[in-house]
Amino acid sequence: MSTNNADREEQSSCTINDEGGFKIDFSTWDTTSGVPKWLTELPDDLGGFVSAKIPPVMDVELYKDYLHWSKSTIEKVEKDLEECEQEYRRLGLSYHLLRFEFRKEQTDHSLAAREFPVYDHRGNLVLAAKAITPLLDPDPRESLQCAFNFAGPRENTMFFREWRDVSYYLQDAKRLTKTKDGPVAMLRFVCDQLDFDCDSMTAMIKSIRKQLSDVEHNIQKVSNITVKGCPEWVVNLHSELGDLLSLEGVVFRYWATTFPEVVSGKVSLDSAEQVLKFFGAEASMSLKNAKVVKKVGEEN
Repeated sequence: MSTNNADREEQSSCTINDEGGFKIDFSTWDTTSGVPKWLTELPDDLGGFVSAKIPPVMDVELYKDYLHWSKSTIEKVEKDLEECEQEYRRLGLSYHLLRFEFRKEQTDHSLAAREFPVYDHRGNLVLAAKAITPLLDPDPRESLQCAFNFAGPRENTMFFREWRDVSYYLQDAKRLTKTKDGPVAMLRFVCDQLDFDCDSMTAMIKSIRKQLSDVEHNIQKVSNITVKGCPEWVVNLHSELGDLLSLEGVVFRYWATTFPEVVSGKVSLDSAEQVLKFFGAEASMSLKNAKVVKKVGEEN
């Protein structure tokens, strides 16, 4: 450790001048790039610095630097969008574990009597207990159905409107950052458009996080429904997502068909729904982003 420190002191000796300032000798350093290059190009006295009140003149090099810097914003938006997708799948799994009877929206304004059927492993009806569930006002179940039980692809669903817009702005921002060179006027236009894209994406990600927070709150409201006139063990039963004959299992499997990796054919439906069901949202995202996809249970 002491040897390394001695080497550093030998490589960059620091001397103090008469005015109390200091100067670092980078004679043994590679001054063609990085911090050494920046330090060696600094003025020797303060008079050589430009006042902070004077705005910089945006030339071609500064605009190109801005294009390069914007790539970090794009990467952050991509990461945020992935985190939102993982949270969406976690909430979706919680929603599909609710008994289907709890997910039905009440259309009347009185206490509704409903059946709570219980099936065996062959799909035969064992019990159909009658129960009364209280009215939720406002009822969040319609909005939950729009999020997790919709017909058709995501592109046609209002719940994913801002998700679609973020994806559009991402593609446009990536295209703009590939601008190599050009006159100042053109680069100024490109950077202005890129700035608009980045600001729009950041605002939409914030809105999507709020949307998911509201979804979590609504799921909690539905899961806390109190049921009267029905055996407690029947009410507390979770959905049998693995049962292909159960209504919950069918709806859950249909929801998994809307995942982007399933739609693109990168991941099979069986793999997507089994990984999410048995291992959770984080494993589901790992499967989504895997370069090589194996079947569930396949040995290495």
